[in-house]
Amino acid sequence: MLEHLAVTDSTIYAIGLAKSYASYTLHATALSAETGELLTTQNIPSSIANGSEDFFTLSPPTSEGPHLVWIEKGTVKSVALNPKLTNKPRSLKGSSSTRITDVGLSEHGLFVTRKEDGTASVFKLNQNVIESIWDFADSVSGCTAVPQPFTETTPPQANSNKNTDSMYTGAVDKDGNPYVGRMYWSFTLQVRDLRSWVELVCH
Repeated sequence: MLEHLAVTDSTIYAIGLAKSYASYTLHATALSAETGELLTTQNIPSSIANGSEDFFTLSPPTSEGPHLVWIEKGTVKSVALNPKLTNKPRSLKGSSSTRITDVGLSEHGLFVTRKEDGTASVFKLNQNVIESIWDFADSVSGCTAVPQPFTETTPPQANSNKNTDSMYTGAVDKDGNPYVGRMYWSFTLQVRDLRSWVELVCH
């Protein structure tokens, strides 16, 4: 079941899922970008519980090769893809999480992880190392933008007494700078109308 493609000057990587007894296993195929010749195809040691929700690729347009990222039993794992698919998976330090989110910034090596209590962190691929670069706090502070009204809608059900569940997305400005955005309803902000609020972080 093919889910993702990652392309370099020399290689096309097709990433999908193979059904195993209790879960899914990641399967990768490497093809020559010039001739289409099959280079390698094999399973990657992994256990994927929720199918395509639990993995994606990072493909920064640099000398760094594409990386496959997934979540497995609360741990975020990754593997650098090469034509022979010989690299071993690694576990990210401090990555005890229940969910990973592709925010559309694969070419910048950015994605979001979330813990069971809703705490979210931004991770970045940098020099072939994936590391945490930002933690979203309960309230807007630090280098984040001043909150602005986003939509006038009835807020969804809350999972805490401060904020609702947050939604995360990514964007790039006219100068090519990537942003990770968090949208949520805050019960601690005293506003007259029912509104959502946006928190932006630039990296």
